[in-house]
Amino acid sequence: REQGPPSVPDPRDHRLAPLYSWSAESDGAPTQGMKEVYASQRQELDGYLQTLRVLVDGDLAAINALATKLNLAHIIVPTKPQVP
Repeated sequence: REQGPPSVPDPRDHRLAPLYSWSAESDGAPTQGMKEVYASQRQELDGYLQTLRVLVDGDLAAINALATKLNLAHIIVPTKPQVP
């Protein structure tokens, strides 16, 4: 999936933000539809995280190994926050 320019909101934000808002402001349990949207979005995001892990552990590791040989700074990827 191609990313647009940073100024263009990611369409996933339009599906996840309302879920967060409704769950934070509601006294009741999430509806089945909310649970299904969350599960679908979670699955999609997990796929993106796996792709990122492959890049960080593979390509980026190789780039950093070369940087070490050339006495250059490494690319450091921040640790990801834990998602429930």
